[in-house]
Amino acid sequence: MKKVAAFLAIALALVIALHSNASAALTISLFDPGNSGIGSFSWSQIGSTIYLNETWTQNKRGFLLFDGFAGASASTIVKRIYNSTNTDWNLFSNELLDPDGQNNDGLDPKPYPGFVPAKFTTSNDYDGLSFDQYGSIPKTSTSFSNVFVDELSNARDFIEFSNGLVSGLGGYEEQSFGLIDTDGSGGNEPFLLAQRPNEHSVVPEPGTLMLLGSGLVSLGFFRRKR
Repeated sequence: MKKVAAFLAIALALVIALHSNASAALTISLFDPGNSGIGSFSWSQIGSTIYLNETWTQNKRGFLLFDGFAGASASTIVKRIYNSTNTDWNLFSNELLDPDGQNNDGLDPKPYPGFVPAKFTTSNDYDGLSFDQYGSIPKTSTSFSNVFVDELSNARDFIEFSNGLVSGLGGYEEQSFGLIDTDGSGGNEPFLLAQRPNEHSVVPEPGTLMLLGSGLVSLGFFRRKR
């Protein structure tokens, strides 16, 4: 019995150690902090919820680098944001960018948007990285009433919150959404969470594309008529 008890104790210690190492493997840091709108940043994790604490001091873009994200099951991201940029925000977008050199990069629309840093690409529908697009974690904001989500194609994994206001004089905004990486090979590591306040969607929404197309058709019709 003593040998069995000793074996169980060792096995339990190994399980705890492996769990601790897996949790400790995750790191989240500012990417290119010298050119970031985020002046100070910290993060913490409780269970499957990751809290990101951001104080924005410049009206620029801000990128967070995730490394070691064990995301085979979805995590909830909660962003606590203070806007001290002296510029009011009327929309706020989030996009996932994975490292280049993956076999599925050929599915990404080209050229990449100008804000995508070197050695990173947009996230397509076959890399396993997403804002939990097939899950049930809600995408919420305390300041914006509208949410536009685009991640059901190869174009990108993208969330835009709009129709609201976050004061540039210390206004507070809290956002939450899911995050998952079903690619267990580590091919999406490290990846970026690109955050862009007051920057509209780079890829036109379907309605915009339809309007643009109908406008071009009308223009061609009138030219032929003349």
